[in-house]
Amino acid sequence: MYQVLYRKWRPRTFSDVVGQPQVTKTLQNELTAGRIAHAYLFTGCRGTGKTTCAKILANAVNCLNLQNGNPCGECEICRGVRDGSMMDIV
Repeated sequence: MYQVLYRKWRPRTFSDVVGQPQVTKTLQNELTAGRIAHAYLFTGCRGTGKTTCAKILANAVNCLNLQNGNPCGECEICRGVRDGSMMDIV
């Protein structure tokens, strides 16, 4: 199945995100502590990682085996997000 380059090579964990250490560390700390807010607003210039961070956050919130604030990439939900069959996270 054909996939656009930006989707194929999009970072899958907060550790892979480049140039946003404050944002990724804050989100990881919130996930690790279990203190997730009811809403997040990602703003900024084009190409700064807003969509990437939002997708990783959505995946991590739903992940069954969270590892240091990052999605495991191995559980049923993470596999569904990765291959596009999980319709809750588009």
